[in-house]
Amino acid sequence: MADFIRGNFVRIVDRMVDLAQQDLTTNNCDVYERILREDGPNREILVQLAISYACGGKIKLAFEAYVSANAYKSVNLSDIQHLVKALIRCVKDKKKRDSRPDTYDLFRCGQCLSLYENPVTVACGHTYCKNCLPKDELQKCIKCNRPFNMQKLSMSTNILLSSLIKKCFPGSAEIVKLKENAHGYFTAKEYKKALDTYICARKEAPNDYWIASNLSIINMKLGHFNKALEHADTTIKLCPDCSNGYYRKALALVELARLEEAVKVLLDCLTLTPEKKVAMDLLAEILLKMLVPLHDQQRGLKSVLLPYFGDVRESDGGNTCETLTESCGNKLLDDQGASEKKTDVSDLEETGEKSNHSSSSSDPSDDNQFHLTKEDFECAICMRFLLEPVTTPCGHTYCRECLNRCLDHQNVCPLCKQSLVEYLADHCHAITHATNSIMKFYLPKECLKSEQQYETEQLNGQIPIFESTVAYPQIRCPLHVFEPRYKLMIRQCMELGTRQFGMCIPIKNGQDFASIGCMLKILDVHYFTDGRALVETVGGRRFKVLEKGNKDGYSTAKVEFIADTTVHQDGVPALKKMNEETYTAVKNWYEKLVGPPRDRIDQHAGPMPPLEDFDCNSVDGQTWSWWFIRVMPIEPRAQQTLLGKVNGEW
Repeated sequence: MADFIRGNFVRIVDRMVDLAQQDLTTNNCDVYERILREDGPNREILVQLAISYACGGKIKLAFEAYVSANAYKSVNLSDIQHLVKALIRCVKDKKKRDSRPDTYDLFRCGQCLSLYENPVTVACGHTYCKNCLPKDELQKCIKCNRPFNMQKLSMSTNILLSSLIKKCFPGSAEIVKLKENAHGYFTAKEYKKALDTYICARKEAPNDYWIASNLSIINMKLGHFNKALEHADTTIKLCPDCSNGYYRKALALVELARLEEAVKVLLDCLTLTPEKKVAMDLLAEILLKMLVPLHDQQRGLKSVLLPYFGDVRESDGGNTCETLTESCGNKLLDDQGASEKKTDVSDLEETGEKSNHSSSSSDPSDDNQFHLTKEDFECAICMRFLLEPVTTPCGHTYCRECLNRCLDHQNVCPLCKQSLVEYLADHCHAITHATNSIMKFYLPKECLKSEQQYETEQLNGQIPIFESTVAYPQIRCPLHVFEPRYKLMIRQCMELGTRQFGMCIPIKNGQDFASIGCMLKILDVHYFTDGRALVETVGGRRFKVLEKGNKDGYSTAKVEFIADTTVHQDGVPALKKMNEETYTAVKNWYEKLVGPPRDRIDQHAGPMPPLEDFDCNSVDGQTWSWWFIRVMPIEPRAQQTLLGKVNGEW
């Protein structure tokens, strides 16, 4: 964890330094413009001016400054990177791509975006292929950034998801075999055999974008650039969020000397993955080549960058570069097609491509085409349709509430009896997002019915009762919860959002509970690794029990709240005087206490509350009075009797 925090801190510091440098560079625009006006055109000053414009998001001025600088001496790749980064920032801010349907991800790994292969669910509830999980000890989820420890993570396959994959995609194993053979041919540089094998796999799985992506790679290697472009387009169509598809397309467009289109595609690619260095370098090379002051080339590039010129705030000296450009001499570069460096396609496998993942030949967005039923999502504990499914490290899936109830009694998996001590200590018990999404898409009515049934069972008009001690309004009441029934009760109060329950003293040797009690509001819960909990609560309204019940092993009650009677205005002065005199007497007694008696009172009930403004309409009276009853050395029965009194009965 320390390494993870230290790494994040270093990245934050680096980012702050970059922002500071960017701000400093942006503020230098006026300086460079003044130097150019006073001393005339200078290649180094023009480059620095272009960098300043780029850092400030002034794409048009930056482009023109680069053109002017390039007329004197070729601009370096390192200099043009600032323009690339500025374009990426503008694209991220301005361009909003149509998102694919949510169903696209239902059966696909969040890392490789391919069909799950040996799916493993991590602590945050997201699921990945087993081979996609990193091997380092401390990692974080790429979807939610929550850290998890690989050493503590069981690599057991999610059994439910695996069974769904087998049911929905029965031919996936054969496709995996074909792709493995094709990848072997590619590694051995037998590109024709790899092409033929991938074509066979494509017939079995026409919607597998990984096959289309690898077909683009192989055709690039064979020099079939139009075919490579066609397969790259197919990759993008099947998976719009895969940046590699856009990169493949850009490579093919470069080989076909269609540089303007390649710039657009690379911007799309870098919008998805701004850290993709190979794409940034390729975009920089294209921009560098197109800085030549040939009207057709510049017109083509400007038409590509036009959407990013419009909203840019130009400075008063914005025509500096335009004036300089007119005076620049023509310096021709080599022909685009001849000078373009051939890309080593074999290196593309190092950018994250994988060829051993299976996919489907069917679109999962069709209405329950896999004929999934509620029996496919049955909880092994309650035998009902899953509600808020969670997956244990051993790979079994249960309703979250069902599993928590079992863990209240035993720290093992209900099915395989594997220890769940680490899982219990984590106290996350996150919903398995993949399973939950599949259920809600294919069986929405069953999900709604299950949720309504649970709410009906929970919200039955009665409050849960904790049978232990006497609680008082506005007085804190810490609890050590270890009984399974009360662990369940506290958890349900938290999940339902009420965060409240009633406190009554037990009577008749624990066979019943008193008819007078006080509500407690949960402030905080601290869990131990064995499931016990320390619950910090504070007292609320007093109540009288009207009807008693039982639920899930603990008592419940229908109650009526108790409120003090309103004091007539004529009696307020006398009551206020009595309140102040009594408070003074109690405070004198408290302050005279020393040693263990005072320490015990402060530890269990806290220090004496201050005197509050007298409110004749208060429903529960002064807080200090309940504190005094709490610390008085009298039996709980007597304290409970006082709890039920109103001001007119004292």
